[in-house]
Amino acid sequence: MNVWIDLENTPHAMIFEPIIERLESLGHQIYLTAKDTGHTLGLLDRFGLSYDVVGGGERRGTVSKGISAFDRAIRLAWRMKDCGIDVGISHGSRSHILASTLARIPCITAYDYEHSSKLFVHSLPDRILLPACLQDSDRIRTIPSEKVSYYQGYKEEIYLSTFEPRSSMELDVTDPQSIVVLVRPPSGFVHYHTTESDLLFTSVMKMILSRSRTKAILIPRSADQERELRATYRSFGDRVVIPDGAVDGLNTIWHCDLVISAGGTMNREAALLGVPTYSILTATLGAADRSLIQEGRLTHIVTREDVASIRFEKRPPGRLPDSSSSVLEFFVNQIVSWGGTS
Repeated sequence: MNVWIDLENTPHAMIFEPIIERLESLGHQIYLTAKDTGHTLGLLDRFGLSYDVVGGGERRGTVSKGISAFDRAIRLAWRMKDCGIDVGISHGSRSHILASTLARIPCITAYDYEHSSKLFVHSLPDRILLPACLQDSDRIRTIPSEKVSYYQGYKEEIYLSTFEPRSSMELDVTDPQSIVVLVRPPSGFVHYHTTESDLLFTSVMKMILSRSRTKAILIPRSADQERELRATYRSFGDRVVIPDGAVDGLNTIWHCDLVISAGGTMNREAALLGVPTYSILTATLGAADRSLIQEGRLTHIVTREDVASIRFEKRPPGRLPDSSSSVLEFFVNQIVSWGGTS
């Protein structure tokens, strides 16, 4: 079976790497396309995966994003139309969904944040994969029930189920006496970006740098943001570490004492690994994040005053929490079963 997978941002590389490995072990042929954005290509290179680059860069504004997505969709459809694809899958890539329709390729998509625009995300795919925590959401009631398949758990468990931490992180910041904080700034390109998230990030960094023996690892979202952060925090020397290029994010999280992030994926990764985790996302939280908050694994920092409640403590060495491979198997089975009927 020929399976087309499209990656539109950095977390997608993490999600689909174990899926690709599993599908190839079953004898299926993978066609991988990727958008050159964030650290997507860097991660694919680290994984040793072959891919075709289609499109790149970030756009601001709804119109500009729409034009870019449509242009990429046309290029994807043209590239894939004669490849004999049995089924295509992405995690909410609008360009992939539209391209599959144009090229008449059976399409599976997935998402786990219900508050983003779902223009043609609900109407065009043949199958939509969602976490069970979204079942009661008003946002998905417009989807025909026969299109939807639910899985128990979180998409991050797809790759957490295969994660094995190394003895140390690749960044030279390990210090038995220092508290090491992994910080993910807000993205200025997502539709849910707010000024308050930027202010919360600034307050977090001020708090970290006001404390003795506390270090920050900053994981920028783009090359432009990396340059801006380096210019802002250059004077703090080794107290603020900004990696050059893509890093092993899970292993870095595992060796940090806490994680503070203005986004969903890294927060969920850290929370599921049992690392103290704080969200400074000021947009409407999705059901997945609310579920982790209810489970006591994620703390939501809503105001700048809340920053003072963050507990900066050394994290004792711990055992890796058990992580089920059921979500990984769910995605693989959906792809195989749907592709086999195309």
